[in-house]
Amino acid sequence: MQDLSIDIETYGDVDIKKSGLYKYVEDDSFAVLLFAYAIDFGEVKIIDLAQGERIPKKITDALADDHVTKHAYNASFEFNALKAYGLSVGTRMAWHCTMFHAVYLGYPAGLKATGEALGLAED
Repeated sequence: MQDLSIDIETYGDVDIKKSGLYKYVEDDSFAVLLFAYAIDFGEVKIIDLAQGERIPKKITDALADDHVTKHAYNASFEFNALKAYGLSVGTRMAWHCTMFHAVYLGYPAGLKATGEALGLAED
């Protein structure tokens, strides 16, 4: 495995827009609900953590491995949320932010807006 693409869905009582990322993920109500991933840009798999499913060991090992490049839209959020969730996530240098790449190429910063600009279907 060289690349691991990640997207998570979370819940928290704290309003992230008012309080910021760190207060959001450090609050007792914070939870990671869904963990979606793809290995080497292959098939997307979704782990429903809210229903008791667990992230496979090879994926948690890859998260901790700085030789595996992690890709996420707004990678800072995924990095800090997964770290707060208790996973080893390696160093920030192993993470690539696809939102940054989109903005660098002139696309809007929001995921929905970037998808619309690229003509992608919502799903």
